[in-house]
Amino acid sequence: MRSSIFIVLILVSFVIIAPAQSTEAANTIYREGTKLYAAGQYSEAIESFKKYLQLKPDSAAAFNNLGVVYSDAGQYREAVENFRAAIRLQPDYPEAHRNLGAAFYHSGNIQAAVSSYEQAIHLKPDYVLAYSDLGMALADLNQPQKAIVVIEQAIELDPNNAVAFYNLGFVYSQAKQYKNAVKAFKQSLLLNPNLSETHFSLAALYLATNDRNSAFEQYSRLKIMNTELADQLYKVLFRDKIVNVK
Repeated sequence: MRSSIFIVLILVSFVIIAPAQSTEAANTIYREGTKLYAAGQYSEAIESFKKYLQLKPDSAAAFNNLGVVYSDAGQYREAVENFRAAIRLQPDYPEAHRNLGAAFYHSGNIQAAVSSYEQAIHLKPDYVLAYSDLGMALADLNQPQKAIVVIEQAIELDPNNAVAFYNLGFVYSQAKQYKNAVKAFKQSLLLNPNLSETHFSLAALYLATNDRNSAFEQYSRLKIMNTELADQLYKVLFRDKIVNVK
């Protein structure tokens, strides 16, 4: 696990896929599962997609979506099983490969995540999300230079991707390339000023380079948009100012 106070903001939003043409009854169950998932009712969504799969056991999209719900519920073993089922039915399914990589990543199997992300990119060479995720997985394997190259490929494909710039800043920070990290974080905020994780990590970077004034400026912005992160940052900013009263 990382010991730094930077936040790992990985582009690992799982991808829900619409079903192929099916019966109206099955489609109703499918739509209900999607709505339940969007409402955060994961247990109910799981049951809906399972019911759909009883009617349509050859639906790679439904297995993918069931894996997505399990992933968001933190049940990564079940997620992996369902993403693999989707891939068995449809081997050239880049979203399922990327989702499998994300499930591996969150369960701590980083090397397997790398392999899945690479397969997603092989199948879909312009897959920005997979490039960004792969970069962060490589960083976790202590391969920052490879990670930087891969995330820069994501940015080349999508120059307006604020999270990819965030991830680039994160990896530069880990590689102690602080000037490049600041530049990347600032570009992330230029593209999305409301990305609170970027404000937090930029402040952490300023603290690491002894620029407390700039860190406090980021804290002032952060406390308007995310009080929880601002409280975490406050404890770091002022931890040497607190005096225990006996």
